[in-house]
Amino acid sequence: MLAAYAVGLGAVWWVANPGGADVRVHLPGPLMALVRAARPFLAAARPLLVLRTLRANVVPVVLSLAIVAGDVWLLGRAVGISDFSLRDAAVAYGFSTLILVLTPVPTDLGTTEASGAGVLVALGATWPQAVATLVLLRFLLTGATMLLTGHLVLVLSRRLRPPRALVSSAQVRPPH
Repeated sequence: MLAAYAVGLGAVWWVANPGGADVRVHLPGPLMALVRAARPFLAAARPLLVLRTLRANVVPVVLSLAIVAGDVWLLGRAVGISDFSLRDAAVAYGFSTLILVLTPVPTDLGTTEASGAGVLVALGATWPQAVATLVLLRFLLTGATMLLTGHLVLVLSRRLRPPRALVSSAQVRPPH
């Protein structure tokens, strides 16, 4: 699946030719419009596709994944999954994240929970334990996001709110 994505993206990149004057291959009308529309986005991504960017992001990404794997481990132990190791938790979370990234299905349909629960069941958990672990993880991550960003939304909403128009009593007419 990953190889198919890499080949597909490579083909789109080659056809779109984001660094060149125009596309490399002329396609039928709708496809040509789609490729030409993708060119500015691909050109904007070009500076990110360097080793320096990869090196700068590896540690934060690995740390983030390790923290969430730790959360899965703690939640799995809390719901009673016996012989559940941190390695098992990392495998379950890693697999569910891989499914999430590689499948073109919206995350709200439960792809993360279903795939992660399947791994937990394969590792010896019962279905209720597996589902509880992954649903609690979703609540934990969603709640943490709300707590960390909720106050920012309130501050920004107050700053971005247009000022109230001053209405004089002469402009307001009572209904007849």
